[in-house]
Amino acid sequence: MGLSRLKQKETERLLIKDNSHLENIVKERTEKLEKVNKKLEEDILQRKIIEKNLKESEEKYKQLLELLPYGVCVRDEEVILFSNKTAAKYFGFKSTDDAIGIKLSDIFSPHDDYKLDLKKNWEGLIKTGYMPLREEHYIRKSDGKSIDIETVSSIISNNESTKTLVVFRDISERKQLEHMKQKNEEHKKRLKEKIEFDRLRTEFFANLSHELKTPVNLIFSALQLLEVETQNKIMNHNKINNRIKIMKQNCNRIIRLINNLIDITKIDSGYLELDLQNHNIVSIVEDITLSVADYIENKNVSLTFDTDIEEKIMTFDPYAIERIILNILSNAVKFTNTGDEIIVKVNDGDDNIIISIKDSGVGIPEDKLELIFDRFRQVDKSFNRNHEGSGIGLSLVKSLINLHDGEIKVDSIYGEGSEFIIKIPVKQLDIIHNETPHQAPEYANNYIEKINIEFSDIYS
Repeated sequence: MGLSRLKQKETERLLIKDNSHLENIVKERTEKLEKVNKKLEEDILQRKIIEKNLKESEEKYKQLLELLPYGVCVRDEEVILFSNKTAAKYFGFKSTDDAIGIKLSDIFSPHDDYKLDLKKNWEGLIKTGYMPLREEHYIRKSDGKSIDIETVSSIISNNESTKTLVVFRDISERKQLEHMKQKNEEHKKRLKEKIEFDRLRTEFFANLSHELKTPVNLIFSALQLLEVETQNKIMNHNKINNRIKIMKQNCNRIIRLINNLIDITKIDSGYLELDLQNHNIVSIVEDITLSVADYIENKNVSLTFDTDIEEKIMTFDPYAIERIILNILSNAVKFTNTGDEIIVKVNDGDDNIIISIKDSGVGIPEDKLELIFDRFRQVDKSFNRNHEGSGIGLSLVKSLINLHDGEIKVDSIYGEGSEFIIKIPVKQLDIIHNETPHQAPEYANNYIEKINIEFSDIYS
């Protein structure tokens, strides 16, 4: 009994100890569990706060996207996956949902290079991942409105697919303003040109009236003197011949002016046709040059003709070439002084014949070189010079050369002289004329008359 009692007590003691240990373990684990639950509650609360902040941030960004004046959309090539309100409105939809899943080709009428541009743009995006600011033009199908935009594009990539983010703005109004500005500039330019043309025309008619009035006055004065001398029976043959010479020269001036006006009017109206023939242009130019040799040398100006070819049969209008050479030679005489020289050259350029008329006269100012072939322009506008002119001679020369499919240019150094260079393409008619009009006596006589007409505005 005593031993059993002892064992019982020992068992009870051990049980009490075990229970105490278990209580400690339970207490300890309970405390840990409470800490875990508390941490979990804190984490849940923090997560809710984060979710709330994320939702608020998402709403803010969404509002920002919706309020942006720029269109923003995400595309899978042509298909729209996302669109803000501005983009949807631009596409012609009332809401953003209406734009989702729609192809661009269903929204806009493609221009000629639309598909090519789209493919090229997509390939460029895939290669670089970005497309800088560029302008694009479209026509909206829903209302036919023409729209211009500026776009910036970039790639949005993930493991599954590649999308394109596009940000754009409508610049149609700006383009319209630019177009209006351009039209306004063009209008101002045309107005300026019209004012300049009116000024030139007024100046031309003022000069033309002088051109007509001066020879008429001289003719009338000579006639008055002849009338007085006849009435008084003063028959001085030298004076009579001098009066007749003055009248003939000034009649030639009027004829020259009228001929130029008629020819330039025909050219402007497209009615002047060349009398094209096959002739030796070298002989024609040489004969024209030599025919004015005596006249030029009487002015104490030397005249030289030179050529590197004796014969060049080609198609041209002999009368037109005559007008061209005589006009340039008369200009050379006008702007040369005593002791100067004039050199006429003909060079063979195989496919072209090149005629050069060079003088050692006063030259042309650099700022006037581009004006000398303009209609009604004159380098020297004073009425007190030793020659006159209407300002259409060189314009007529250029027009006649253009009718031959040729070209003319001038090289000049002010104070040292000028060189007119004519280039005419070598062509031939199927039928070669046997007639050589430059050798006919009556044609040679005509030279004298034509020289007198062409040189009539150079005073002796």
